[in-house]
Amino acid sequence: MVNDLNPVGLNDDGNTLTIGAGGITVNSGAFAVTLSPSIVLSAPQTWTNNGGSTLTVGSSATSVSNGANLLTIAGSGATTITNFNGGTGGLAVSNSGGASNPTVTLGGTIALSGAQTWTNNSSNPLTASGAIVNGGNLLTIAGTGQCGPQWNN
Repeated sequence: MVNDLNPVGLNDDGNTLTIGAGGITVNSGAFAVTLSPSIVLSAPQTWTNNGGSTLTVGSSATSVSNGANLLTIAGSGATTITNFNGGTGGLAVSNSGGASNPTVTLGGTIALSGAQTWTNNSSNPLTASGAIVNGGNLLTIAGTGQCGPQWNN
């Protein structure tokens, strides 16, 4: 949980950060959070950004891997994930009600190591700005929100 009024960063030191079921929470009023090491999810979880700045996860030299665990993005703030390696767990963008609609951007190379579903129920589009390498795996786009700019569900 982040409440800091200064930007918070965790640099890539060559080690992998494993995040459990508690996920990531950036509270309202917190500044930018940048997590640059490779990240592995060990359980289904939610990353919530209610801060006024972007939650940035991953870098051009690292990746974010969810394996068989569903990653849900929630909150009112923007979240950018670089080099998402999606297993079978999938990705969900949650509209938690009211004006809380996250903006999610997947950048870098997006690799699918298993068939998965990306569900967007936010009024903001789920954007993939990088190359998607599906490896022959099925990607299903679902939900009430847009996936774009190149997709529409």
